[in-house]
Amino acid sequence: MNDYPENKFQKFFAVSDSSVFQAISWFRYLNIGQKIGFGYAIAIGVGVVGSFCGTLIGDYYQLTSVEKERYVDEEVELFNELKSGFLQARIHQQHLTSLLENPKELQKEYAGFLNHKSDATESWEELESFNRENLTQYPQHSQKISQLLKTYEGVPELYFQEVERLIQQIDVPNLKSPEQIQAAEKLLLNFSNSSLARKFDTISDKLNELAEAAEAGDAEADQGLVQALRTRRLIVFLTDFISVTLAIILAYYTTKTITKPIKILTETAEEITKKSNFDLQIPVTTNDEVAVLTNSLNQLIIRVKYLLKEQRDAREKLEFYNQSLETTVKERTQNLEDTLKELQYTQTQLIQKEKMSSLGQLVAGIAHEINNPVNFIHGNLEYTKDYLEDLLHLVELYQSEYPNPTEVIQEEIENVELEFLQEDLPNILSSMQTGSERIREIVLSLRTFSRLDEADYKKVDIHESMESTLMILKSRLKETPKRCEIEVIKNYGKLPLVECYAGQLNQVFLNLLVNAIDVLEEKLYINRNNPFVTPQITISTKLLNSQRIAIHIVDNGLGMTEEVREKMFNPFYTTKPVGKGTGLGLAISYQVIVDRHHGELNCLSELGKGTEFIIEIPVKQGGD
Repeated sequence: MNDYPENKFQKFFAVSDSSVFQAISWFRYLNIGQKIGFGYAIAIGVGVVGSFCGTLIGDYYQLTSVEKERYVDEEVELFNELKSGFLQARIHQQHLTSLLENPKELQKEYAGFLNHKSDATESWEELESFNRENLTQYPQHSQKISQLLKTYEGVPELYFQEVERLIQQIDVPNLKSPEQIQAAEKLLLNFSNSSLARKFDTISDKLNELAEAAEAGDAEADQGLVQALRTRRLIVFLTDFISVTLAIILAYYTTKTITKPIKILTETAEEITKKSNFDLQIPVTTNDEVAVLTNSLNQLIIRVKYLLKEQRDAREKLEFYNQSLETTVKERTQNLEDTLKELQYTQTQLIQKEKMSSLGQLVAGIAHEINNPVNFIHGNLEYTKDYLEDLLHLVELYQSEYPNPTEVIQEEIENVELEFLQEDLPNILSSMQTGSERIREIVLSLRTFSRLDEADYKKVDIHESMESTLMILKSRLKETPKRCEIEVIKNYGKLPLVECYAGQLNQVFLNLLVNAIDVLEEKLYINRNNPFVTPQITISTKLLNSQRIAIHIVDNGLGMTEEVREKMFNPFYTTKPVGKGTGLGLAISYQVIVDRHHGELNCLSELGKGTEFIIEIPVKQGGD
């Protein structure tokens, strides 16, 4: 038993004194006399250390407040010097206007301006240096100064350079005539009212604001000094209070040291027996016979706990295997359903692509076949017009040379209605020319719209593609017996040529415009008794930046709910009647814009307020 304290100290020095938990464990192994002595040592030590720490903390805050006062005084002094230099330079500059008729006084005033310019420039540099030196120590003040220096960077230098340039331009020694004086006065007055001069003036106002803020910081530093003294007294008081409290607690603790271990052992054993709670462990608080008994009972509790845990783990593992099997079956089923949907979507998309490819080839071939005879007719109309004019001129010449034709000729003139023929034939040729040009435009739109996609991107005029799509849909836009004309408003911006798959992009335009027309027709049918409903489609384009363009297609149709808007790009989702829509138009359009062109296709819509589709694609593609 005489070696007991020595064993406790050996255990204490074997553990890390940085761990609070280990220190408490060591304290429990001490005998009662050692605990009492150690408790009093802690109580007295807390009081001494607390007083020492309070003094150190108070001195630290006091030194910080004094240093801050010094910083603020130096800061305010720099502000005042800089403000004085700027104001004096500004006053001298303004006096120059009134001294134009007195060159000597003007030279003196300008010399004063240069002196204050030098002072102001030096003060500005000192402020920059001062701000750099204290950037980390006083970030709040330095941030405001940095903002001032950044906002007015180069303004003082530019202001002084402009004044010097004006003085050189005025040429003071040769300033004699009233016209020269008046011109010089106008130059100086214009400069005084310029934005540069006004911005130079605002520096003084900003310096005033910073000086006031700095003086407020000086008051805060004084308050901090007072607070430091209060903190010192508070820490000393608290440590004294804690030391007394610790002494009381330790005295109470030692009285419980002898009876507490046996009481805890008895209560814990009874609780384990009653509740069958084998997670409980009896704490070992001493190193005597009670501790040996407690350790044996704890080992028995742990063994029973492990046996029960093994039984519970086996049951849980069986349940887990059952759940895993069910989850695997559900996942496999879902994967098969997703694969089937994806296969259907891909198959439908391939069919749609094949249809569009065949349609594009057919349209391109028809356009080519129509274009040749139309070009032939259109080209020969000019010659026909010239020949007709020559013939009509010849007839007029005959009529003027032979005003009294024979009866046979006169009768033929009346039969063919020569006057009407002379008036109407040019109109017929003009109508034929207009019609041939119209056919050529339609053919050009068909050729533009039916571009077949190739392996590489092509540079395309977006506006030309949009116009070709509108040309294809013109029959659906014009007025019909059942509804009025759908108005198309174009707000085209200036766009560069865009690298894209032209045929696919045309298909996107067609899908979006067809959807807009369908919605507007539905709205017109619903409001068929309201003559004030005007269907409109607005197409806007703009260059977002040098790398990206945006295309907006807006209709004033019925709009849609949030639920429909969230599902509209899903394959096979459609709100149209059976047989009218496949539900693939918007899904394919989304894939073309996002996957093929690395862009974005968004929709903004509110029920009853129309719909807006926004296409954003890059001007140049980085690769497929």
